Order: sequence, then structure tokens, then C-alpha cells
Amino acid sequence: MMDAIVEPGVEEVTFMTAGRVGKTTILENILGYYIDYDPSPILIIQPTDLKARRFSKLNLGPMIRDNAALARRVAAPNSRDAAHEILYKAFEGGHIVVGGANAPTSLSAYSMRIVLFDPPHDTLPIRIWGYIILQKINFNGGVTAAVV
Repeated sequence: MMDAIVEPGVEEVTFMTAGRVGKTTILENILGYYIDYDPSPILIIQPTDLKARRFSKLNLGPMIRDNAALARRVAAPNSRDAAHEILYKAFEGGHIVVGGANAPTSLSAYSMRIVLFDPPHDTLPIRIWGYIILQKINFNGGVTAAVV
């Protein structure tokens, strides 16, 4: 599944799986790839702002801290450093913005090459930027998106 994200010419990636089988881990691996091998602006959309903060604190932060390659690239946490906040992480060649689908206007100010969705399966469909997101994303203009 993860290889399909970087396969040349791939325009759609769909993950259809049962619950609790590692979809978030797949999302994290894809994220790690783009931080380390193909730095890009990345947007991660979680179901809500609260879940976005939890994802950043419980998944993203420890993943970056515990992986030497990622820790070298992503700005270290510093209370005075605007390049490393809970919902924003900067690295050479890109940055990560984590946000909630329940507040799409807070995400609309960003131009992103990579967009990763982690939609709630109990509330599909969700609406982002006027588009209804189900289980499949069509790619346009070089944007890579994965729904997990």
C-alpha cells in the first residue's frame, strides 16, 4: 500500500481496511518518507481539531523524536521557536501542518503538495474546501493524497 503513494503515474490511492489494523501507522510511514526522502509541504487532516492535537502529541512528536533521520530534519521543540508548534513543524524543504476537518477554513490558507487524511469512519462523508471526501481522493496538479 505504501509503495503506491510514490509510484510514478499513480493518480489515486484508496485504503479499504477493517478498523484498527494499522492505517495510522501507514500514514506515519508515508509522512516519514516525505520528510526524509522527498521534503515537501505536508497537510495532515484529522477528524477534529482535538484529534489533530492528540495525533501531533501522541504520534507525530514521538515519531520524529525517536527516529534519528527525522529528528535531524525537523526543528527541535523549543518554546520560543515558532518553527515547531503542536500543529506546525518545519523542516528543510517543507513543513507539516496538522488540522481538523471540522475547521476547514483554518486549513485553506496553505498550499500543500502532500495531503494526508485520517477521516472518521463513523461520520463519513466529511466536507473539506467544498469537496466531499469519502474513501477515495482524485489527484490534481501534482498533489498526493491518501485517505486512511
